[in-house]
Amino acid sequence: MTLWEVATSKKLAVLKGQKESLISVGFSPDGKTIATGGNDRTVRLWNVATRRETFTLTEYGKNDPEVMFSPDGNTLAVGSGNRNAKQQSILLWRAPSLTEIDAVEKARRQAR
Repeated sequence: MTLWEVATSKKLAVLKGQKESLISVGFSPDGKTIATGGNDRTVRLWNVATRRETFTLTEYGKNDPEVMFSPDGNTLAVGSGNRNAKQQSILLWRAPSLTEIDAVEKARRQAR
């Protein structure tokens, strides 16, 4: 996935990690986190400032996940199921804050 600065059309970064095509992308209301859903049935969270993947939900559903943050940024809605499917689902996840994500990343680095 490529991040662009809209005002200048400048390429900012290429975010690598999604193993297959992206289905959906959503920015948190504060603009600090990006959620992506891909054909590999994963949902990934990305830190916009560091341009790094911070969290992954794997094997989500049987279909491609679509993602959207709540207006307050505290909840991530993840939908699964194609438009023609008889069964569709929406899961609501409490979206971790950047402080929580940073604490987990710091603990991982210290454990190495």
